[in-house]
Amino acid sequence: MTGVNEPYNRNTNCTDSDNTWYDSSVWVGIDGLVDSTVEQTGTSSDCFYGQTAYYAWYEFYPSPSESVPITVNPGDSITASVTCTAGSQSGVAGAYCTTTITNNSNRQSYTSPVTFVPGALLNSAEWIQESAYYDGFLALTDVNTLTFTNAYATINHVTGSISSFGSHVFWLVMVDYNFPYAPAYHESFYVKAEPSALNYAGNSFSSTWVSNGP
Repeated sequence: MTGVNEPYNRNTNCTDSDNTWYDSSVWVGIDGLVDSTVEQTGTSSDCFYGQTAYYAWYEFYPSPSESVPITVNPGDSITASVTCTAGSQSGVAGAYCTTTITNNSNRQSYTSPVTFVPGALLNSAEWIQESAYYDGFLALTDVNTLTFTNAYATINHVTGSISSFGSHVFWLVMVDYNFPYAPAYHESFYVKAEPSALNYAGNSFSSTWVSNGP
């Protein structure tokens, strides 16, 4: 997956009265839809008991995430990409992967070491806003609306926009994990974040915060 740009949120609503931990993680990645690995990189905005934190990271799940030494601030534009090549190591099938994340606003960039991810199937690509999981899903930080642009994936040396994958494209709504998503539940109490339709070119969409939710 290459050429993905995420204009970062303009604001994080965090006050001293927030006596809990909110998180909004915005990332691009490969795998994770139907398999047990995720190769990803992105940024997070946390409201931790009234204190804000902005940071970048990468992760080759199920290995833990690693922090990225670049500065992230509200309003920054971020370009992120994940590149994987199928392979094997010691007889175990998987993929060799690396991630690159660049803050276009301050021109800082970081590329992760090439890492072998056992079991990686390379069968999906994702552009995601979500709250992280830490002993349960965290509440979603109110970051208003963010936009993914120039969203492309490259498979077998052929590059296409999200829409170019036709019926293989799925959009997901993030909901309060206590409740299923259905039209009857389409209320702010249940929905945490909701994506827009793709633009005409099929390479851009927005994700809008709806509620914190647990």
